Amino acid sequence: MITLSNLKIYFEWNGDIDTYARCHSNQSNFIEDSDWHEIEIILQRILLMKKGLASKEMADMTLQMLHEKTDGSATIEAILNYVNKE
Repeated sequence: MITLSNLKIYFEWNGDIDTYARCHSNQSNFIEDSDWHEIEIILQRILLMKKGLASKEMADMTLQMLHEKTDGSATIEAILNYVNKE
């Protein structure tokens, strides 16, 4: 499940899971690899939608995924705000 806390960590490390994995030891704020991967997938899909490169079916699946894989509207809003800065 993607949470605001997960997003904060992801954004702090600029999406660089390798550096995060090497440097985060003993931190209380931890993100699972699977959550990191889900964030990447959702961001990539939304960026494709933003650029008009996604089919309607993919866009619908992405929006459904966004609601299923996040913990609420604040997290969705944070993801969309990040993508709109790109």
